[in-house]
Amino acid sequence: MHLTFIAVGSRGDVEPLIALAHGMRAAGHDIRFVSHEEFAPRIEQQDLEFWEARGLDPREAMRSPEGLTMQGSGRNPVAYARSFARLLEPFMADVFTSSLEAARDADALVFSAAAFSGYPVAKRLGKRGVLALLQPLLPTRAFPSPLLPVPHGIPGRIARLSHHLVEQVLWQSIRRPMNRALGSALALDPLDWHGPFTRMIAEGTTALCGFSRLVVPRPADWPDTVEVCGYWPLDPPAWTPRGALEVFLAGGEPPVFIGFGSMTPKDPEALTEVLVGALERVGRRGVLQGGWGGLGGGALPDSVLVVDDLPHAWLFEHVAAVVHHGGAGTTGAALRAGRPSIALPLFGDQFFWGRRIEALGAGPRPIPIRRVTTDGLVDALGTLTHERTRERAGELGARLREERGVEHGVRTLERRLGGTATFGSAAL
Repeated sequence: MHLTFIAVGSRGDVEPLIALAHGMRAAGHDIRFVSHEEFAPRIEQQDLEFWEARGLDPREAMRSPEGLTMQGSGRNPVAYARSFARLLEPFMADVFTSSLEAARDADALVFSAAAFSGYPVAKRLGKRGVLALLQPLLPTRAFPSPLLPVPHGIPGRIARLSHHLVEQVLWQSIRRPMNRALGSALALDPLDWHGPFTRMIAEGTTALCGFSRLVVPRPADWPDTVEVCGYWPLDPPAWTPRGALEVFLAGGEPPVFIGFGSMTPKDPEALTEVLVGALERVGRRGVLQGGWGGLGGGALPDSVLVVDDLPHAWLFEHVAAVVHHGGAGTTGAALRAGRPSIALPLFGDQFFWGRRIEALGAGPRPIPIRRVTTDGLVDALGTLTHERTRERAGELGARLREERGVEHGVRTLERRLGGTATFGSAAL
């Protein structure tokens, strides 16, 4: 088969699909991967053909006024949706066009939930499509939408309704700009009040979930078209620490890792002061990843080392605990490594993953980043380094590493693509 993968967003959004695409390539299939220029080296290292999703630079997007507003939306899905729409509008037509060009000769498309071009392009070309999910976004009575600040334990009917509510909020926010792009780039009629997600579910589209049932048990009311595969970890490149990092890791007890990936905290200098202050209070060493948000500026004690972007799969094996933003990718990497962790979420599904860490006993209750204080983080670090927390995280990590999520995904794709719904090329 010749497959076109489409994945946009941060590293945590893209790398799991690179891993799945590499698994398909290793199984003998031809793969073209549409994503941002920033990820081209990583994609090509996996023997995949890279195709640029033109127009959208994720790093610049997150630093833009719209991106900063989105990250500051906290638990407000309406504020999140509005800023998300303003962020995407200038790039939609270009991403549609580049995705269309990349998929013309494909047998099928595999696209992430964030890859808004996937469904329309499949529809335009009459291709088979598969939705790849890194969050449990499909409607269920088992728990409310991961994007909505509703506590677990609410009645199932309301929980299921919350999924539809969040989808409608997001869809109505981007419907007009997306419909304009559909017409200009794909020559398709506009979508009505039912967005692509609802349509894919109704059409019986295969959905692969790149997380573990041990972390999110599969809801009984999900249709048979949904397959929970387990995590899709990307093998770290051959890499050996040198210089300051090598010396630091060898110079004392395992440090606490602190990093927020592609997130841009409102005041990185003040947050750095809080983080470092908490480490000093509990007498722990720390590795602080600067990331896109610029953490680690200013004078720091010798007990804290600032690093650039490093492979989490390697680094987490050398730390005692992980403090992060609660993104799906970082959460999965910490859990697989068997390291206790805590989420300091900014927005969206980060709150959901933070609560899952707590529920699994692999870390303390998440602390919204706007409420992080030195005292609160000192208490959290105490829980992270508690023997029972370390044991539970280690036990869960051992079980997760036994899963073969990529192999499961490859087998499912090969089995199901022959029966996956083909999107007719008629108007949407």
